[in-house]
Amino acid sequence: MELLMISPRYAEDIKRILKAAIDIDIIMSPEEADKLWSDYSNELYAGWLRLPESDESLRQTIRRVVTGV
Repeated sequence: MELLMISPRYAEDIKRILKAAIDIDIIMSPEEADKLWSDYSNELYAGWLRLPESDESLRQTIRRVVTGV
């Protein structure tokens, strides 16, 4: 069994991304959640963007990143 190592600095963000994704019927692994937000942040020339304050904004961002719309 491979052990997943997520930086404790982003662990709470990853949990929140996973929950928001599930809320909109998108299932992903913690690694995929980490990559999704890391890639999104990099596209905006940031190391790791802070998550939106509202869960609805986070869900909209995840949907937009995943679907490309």
